[in-house]
Amino acid sequence: MKKSIKFILIGIIAVLAIGYTVYSMTKPLEVKATKVEKADLISDFKEDAIVVSEDSYTISPPYDAKLTFIVEQGANVKSGELIASMDDADLKNQKSQLSAQLKSVGGQQAMSKSPVYDSQVESLNIAIAMGKDQIARLETSYERAKALYDSGAIPKVEFEAAENALHDAKNQVKLKESELALIYESAVEKPGTSTYYSGQKEALQAQIRAIDEKLAKTKIYAPASGVITKSNAKSGAFVSTITPIIELSSATQTVARANVLVQDAAALKLGQNVTVTQKIRNEEKHYPGTIVKISDYANTMQSPLGLEEQRVEVDVAFQSEEKLFLGYDLSLTIETMRKNSVIALPKTTVFEIDDKKYVWKIDGQTLKKQEVETGYESDFDYEITQGLSEGDLIILDPNDAQLEEGKKVKY
Repeated sequence: MKKSIKFILIGIIAVLAIGYTVYSMTKPLEVKATKVEKADLISDFKEDAIVVSEDSYTISPPYDAKLTFIVEQGANVKSGELIASMDDADLKNQKSQLSAQLKSVGGQQAMSKSPVYDSQVESLNIAIAMGKDQIARLETSYERAKALYDSGAIPKVEFEAAENALHDAKNQVKLKESELALIYESAVEKPGTSTYYSGQKEALQAQIRAIDEKLAKTKIYAPASGVITKSNAKSGAFVSTITPIIELSSATQTVARANVLVQDAAALKLGQNVTVTQKIRNEEKHYPGTIVKISDYANTMQSPLGLEEQRVEVDVAFQSEEKLFLGYDLSLTIETMRKNSVIALPKTTVFEIDDKKYVWKIDGQTLKKQEVETGYESDFDYEITQGLSEGDLIILDPNDAQLEEGKKVKY
């Protein structure tokens, strides 16, 4: 009797176990599902930015010298206003020395020529004129003596005396003419003398012109109206041409400037739309912006974690409802890809088997492992190009171990 009761109990337990197993297998699995819908697929990134002037000027000293005046940082200046002045005492001294050297060279050139004295020249000219008059008289006497000698009226000695007197007079005139020519010849410069002194003069004059150009820049004036955003020196300090002393920024033409990672900057284009976010206390304001400048080169910068990064400077033009001071912090949201009205799914709903992508699709009340093809993708979503239609239902979590082909589900 006891054995029969025992067998009966075992039978009941077995029937209950089989029933529970059958029930468990046929009971619908509760899942979370979502309906496939069309949406905008957007890929973007955010970057910190700062308000800077679109027109800025970096001003360096025109020459190495001491500052006698410089405008203070933060000052508002107008175009043409004096913003710095340089000590010009050394330049003026240099110019005086060069001018003296120029006069000295001129004096040396004048001394290189023998002077021609007017009185000496005049005396020789008078002597030559008188000699020529005497020659004319002696020629008459010579002709008369020759005629008398030929007729036998005078002896040969008298004729020869008249002939010698004429010859001596002519020699005296030639000597005076030679002396006059020698005076003029000695006053002529030697070959190359003029070129030598002209070269020295031109070199000195060029140095004087260079100093005059610097003297004209002794006072530095604002090239435009704006704000002095940097003033790197103080009055009385010695400054050099290689170190900028002033940065002037226009406060009326401003842009949001960000340094974008090289790999993100490669996808940017001039004229591309950007969202500019301004934080005012606990409120955020968003403004449409446009990329107006992308630098042609990348700078190496350090990230907050101390890592070196290659970043490209990007300027965004925008209009703010609030007054934005230079240096104001902003943030930019920049789209790198947008596909409007496409079937898009979260990447977390897609799983891969043998390099193929699938989703769990609910077909009626049962599961189906549906293969899908993807197109564009954002950081979080896939574009589904084949395998699903708008209105289809899919499982949100494809990693549930209870999911299997043909399984009944409840959602």
